[in-house]
Amino acid sequence: MTIICGVFGTLAGGFILDLMHSTISNAFKLLSGATFIGMIFCLGAFCLKSLYGFIALFSVGELIIFATQGPVNFVCLHCVKPSMRPLSMAMSTVSIHIFGDVPSSPLVGVLQGASCLRLVHLFRRVKGGGLHCLDTYETARVQWDKAIGEERRSHPHLLCSA
Repeated sequence: MTIICGVFGTLAGGFILDLMHSTISNAFKLLSGATFIGMIFCLGAFCLKSLYGFIALFSVGELIIFATQGPVNFVCLHCVKPSMRPLSMAMSTVSIHIFGDVPSSPLVGVLQGASCLRLVHLFRRVKGGGLHCLDTYETARVQWDKAIGEERRSHPHLLCSA
């Protein structure tokens, strides 16, 4: 699911940016719009009780979120002199991993520890993406209820409600 959405979303993002007359301003408009709309679809997927509805909504959300890849690369390539473009792309890739992949698990853990948000638990489980989402949908609610029960027994002073 993630691979297919990634390929088609990336191509769609570049195609849409071309239709919008490729400018840096339009790239940022597409980035913000696609991120917001994709987030709504992905969050909405977790509110459904149907597995097929979850897969459909989450796939649409991923497709839209992956549409940001073309505009991100466009901005990286057009904000620097042509001689600096390889370095720009390299720094972009490394930055995405350093500031995204590396700290995301500990930060989500801190958020989950500081709050009782069910979605935080689900997002942490979905971080692996792909087919892992199916496992997440089927088991996250049971695991959440089990974890909350254990948390309440070990820390009765917490005022979390499931």
